[in-house]
Amino acid sequence: MTKEEMKYCVQLELGGVLEALTAQEGPITNWQDDCFRYAVGNAGRGLYWLAYNEATKVMATDVAEYPWHDDRSRLAVGDSGGNVDELARLLLWLQSQPVQDPPVFR
Repeated sequence: MTKEEMKYCVQLELGGVLEALTAQEGPITNWQDDCFRYAVGNAGRGLYWLAYNEATKVMATDVAEYPWHDDRSRLAVGDSGGNVDELARLLLWLQSQPVQDPPVFR
């Protein structure tokens, strides 16, 4: 798979996630907001496999339970952060960016 194809796959996945977030009842959770932003950030740096993996986790709040006793993963973002429109702007930003090479660590 080329870098262009990988970036396209990430953008498709994030677009599907945005549709699911729009359709869900209630506000987005901290988990969803953080996973989406992390996926966009990784894709913006050329880490497309990591970004895709993170994008697939955005809607996974019901799959695994939070390992601590409080339920922070399901708390609504509310006044502190994002909403679906803000996440959509992040996706538009990603789409406007050129394809990146992943960083090289030596």
